[in-house]
Parts: sequence; C-alpha cells; structure tokens
Amino acid sequence: MNLKIPDRLRLLIAASLLLSSAAHADDAARAQAAVTDLGTQLRSALMARVKAEGPVAAIDFCHDQAPTIAAEVAQKHGLRIGRTGLRTRKLGNAPADWQRVVLADFNSQAQAGAAPASLRFTSSEGLPEGIALRYMQGIATEAPCLACHGQTLAEPVAQAIKAHYPEDAATGFSEGQLRGAFWVEVPLASGNAQSDVADTRTAVPMSQSQQTELRAQMRKHLESLQSVLAALAASDWTAVATAANTLTPGQGRGMGQGPMHSFRSALPQDWFTYARPMHQQFGAIAAEAAGERRSDVALAALAQAAAQCTGCHANFRVVAQ
Repeated sequence: MNLKIPDRLRLLIAASLLLSSAAHADDAARAQAAVTDLGTQLRSALMARVKAEGPVAAIDFCHDQAPTIAAEVAQKHGLRIGRTGLRTRKLGNAPADWQRVVLADFNSQAQAGAAPASLRFTSSEGLPEGIALRYMQGIATEAPCLACHGQTLAEPVAQAIKAHYPEDAATGFSEGQLRGAFWVEVPLASGNAQSDVADTRTAVPMSQSQQTELRAQMRKHLESLQSVLAALAASDWTAVATAANTLTPGQGRGMGQGPMHSFRSALPQDWFTYARPMHQQFGAIAAEAAGERRSDVALAALAQAAAQCTGCHANFRVVAQ
C-alpha cells in the first residue's frame, strides 16, 4: 500500500490516540481496582474488630491498622492511594489542592441528589511529572459509620477520638451524606518512578544528625520492647518494671531527663498521636509489674505499644533535609 505523507501522519496520530486511550483505560481500571481492594479490606477488618471488641476498637483500628493496610494496597497495585475529605480526622489526611477542588465538586453533586458512592473523577491531562492518572471516588456515610462519625457519639468513643485525633473534624455526619473520597495517583511506568510515587507516607525532612539521633532513639525503643518481652517470658517482674520504666511518660529527654532531642523540632504533630499512646502503654506495663502482675494484661499493653510503632512507620518516612 503506497500511502501519501498526510495519510501516514493521520494513521500515526490515530494509532497514538488509540494507544493513549488504551493506556488511560488501563490506568483507570488499575485505580478502580485499588480502591475496591482498599475499601473491601478496610470494611472487612474494621467490622471484625468492632464485632469482637466494640465501637471504641474502631478508633484504634483506624489509627493503628488502616494506614498499614493502605500502604500494603499501594505497594500491591504500584500506585499512591489514600482517603481524604473536606473534614478529616487528622491533619495528615487533609486534601491536596487538586483533591479539594474535586471534593467541592463531589459535594455539589451530592447536594443535588447524586449518590456519594457513585461519584467519580478521572484525569490524565496536565498532571505533574511522573504521574499518569489521578482518580477519586466518593465515600458515603453508612449506618455503621455513625458510631464514630455521627452527630451523637458515645462518651467512650468521643474520648478515644480525642486521645488519638486532637485535631478531629470528622464528626457530625448523617447517614447517606458524602463523607470524603478515596484518591489515587497512578505513576508513569518508568524506572524507579513507580516505587517512589507508591510511598504514600508523610515525608519528614531531617538533617543527617537528626536522622542519626532518631534512629538511635528507635533502637532504644526496640531494645526496651525486647527486654520487656524477655522479662515476661522469664516471669521476672522486677526486670519487666525496669525495662518498661525506661519508656513510661515523662522519662524522655526534655522531660527532666536531659536536653530535648535534636530531631523533636522536625516531628509533625501527628507523629505524637502515635508516640504518646506508645509511652502510655509502657506506663501501663510498669503499673502492672508493680501491682497484680498479670502476664496477659502486660502482653496486651505491649502489643498496643508495638501497634503504635507500626502505625507511626506506616504513616511517616524520614527524608534528607
């Protein structure tokens, strides 16, 4: 077939458009699959936890386990994924500028009668370098959500929210109302861009000396946790108390135990929603060692302390300043 140049050009353009359209469709399907995966996992794990332990456990789950599940889904699908809203439970989930625009549009559509869970946004045009597609999907307030996000909360639930999320603004919703949205950024498939973009954790810039001191402090925490566990295995409650007391509230630097750590000024406030409960759990272990010495109670507190550490690592990553 002997085509003229314009005909060849038109074929090339058409082929390019078809390939671009196919790539867009693949990226959109990938984003939707990730949202379905995350939503299913969160719902299943949350309902099981609430059924076993009651509504207060939902707050602990969302604080300790939900970020880990989101990070695992992001890694599995090779993208960035999370949840946000115009009213969020923690500052780390506040919407980016592009997400805020979409949320405002979703809100308008919902007020006009659209079902929140049916709302979708997809864009592959004018995106920052390294991003192939952005996607958002509305989240509706369902009846079970009202225990933690409704207009009237049980006092234990309200206290748990206050303890974990001092900046909370995600209450006062009604059933069927738009509560927020899942968001996804699909990276361009090139080099290491995908693995870099897939890390959804909040970046915490630090100098090299701050990073070194922070790592030393983390090692100390792990050593204390290991010492408590070993002492419990040996039923040595004196050793349990000694190890736990190294991390009880008020025992850190700047709390009468020497000058403040250099890295503390670099830590975001959300960091302390994990650090404080971790220290409180070690305080509970020390109290148990001085009191009834119940191994199951001490182990449960130790598990909660470890969960705070896991949640912190799932939410934050230290980067060079």
